[in-house]
Amino acid sequence: MLKYLKVVLRYFKVVLRYFKVVLRYFKVVLRYFKVVLRYFKVVLKYFKVVLRYFKVVLRYFKVVLRYFKVVLKYFKVVLRYFKLCRTAIKYTGATPNSPP
Repeated sequence: MLKYLKVVLRYFKVVLRYFKVVLRYFKVVLRYFKVVLRYFKVVLKYFKVVLRYFKVVLRYFKVVLRYFKVVLKYFKVVLRYFKLCRTAIKYTGATPNSPP
């Protein structure tokens, strides 16, 4: 009986030694994960800053687009005026600023 207990104890010691090794590897892996997490946090912070700048740039582009739309409307009005003037000249031979 004592002989079997010694054998079981020896196997438990071996198993414990393997568990210690595995635990040490897990600690190393955990340390690497912590480092990687720290780098990811830094990268996330920079992405947030870049996103904020992109939002500002997008807002300015929207404003510029709105001004371009207004300018386009004015160009359409001016083009229509010139077309009307051309048609008037074609049919009457008069220019817009010529005396009657």
